[in-house]
Amino acid sequence: MGETFERRIGRFEIPTELVEENAEELLTVMATVVVLRCEHRFATKAFLYEAWSPQFDVLDAGAEPPEYDAVIDADAGSVTWQRKAA
Repeated sequence: MGETFERRIGRFEIPTELVEENAEELLTVMATVVVLRCEHRFATKAFLYEAWSPQFDVLDAGAEPPEYDAVIDADAGSVTWQRKAA
């Protein structure tokens, strides 16, 4: 596993509702990442993921993973990841 692979880490949330009601969209999103950690946040009713994706920015060693939003193109069946402002 190369250095670049290891450092393309990001965080994102997926609402519990999406997990329960829209499996097709969820599969489209999850096909673009390798999940490293997941936890459910009861208060916000969302799953918080930490994952690797070739679309995430390369991080400096020791840097905290930034947050991303999935931008879904339903017509094309594709996902792009947009980094949130710090």
